[in-house]
Amino acid sequence: MFSNDNYGKDIKIENGDIAILNGDFATVGSTDNLNQAIQNRLQTALDSRIRLNAYGIAASIGNTTEIESYLLTSIYNTVMQDPRIKSIESLSYVGNGDQLEIDLKYIDINNRVRSYGGTI
Repeated sequence: MFSNDNYGKDIKIENGDIAILNGDFATVGSTDNLNQAIQNRLQTALDSRIRLNAYGIAASIGNTTEIESYLLTSIYNTVMQDPRIKSIESLSYVGNGDQLEIDLKYIDINNRVRSYGGTI
């Protein structure tokens, strides 16, 4: 039977490293792949890739009075770059030292409500 999985498949990343399974690259698919893609985008500085200049999140904040608006906009724009994300329903973050704990609820290309929570 043919399965239409438009979330794709990719090499699995665990703790920042490529995961290995039985001597080969482990893979991740379905919605786990989409969540991994969100995490990868949010942990990659904008302009840090040679061929994908627009991939990632902006690393500089600028004026400190505009930090909250900047962070929300930057996270929103970064996540919306993935064509598998249709819309973002809610987005929040909590700062913890130099890390952000992000919580978002989004609608994917299959019109399903999904959630993502992670630390960048």
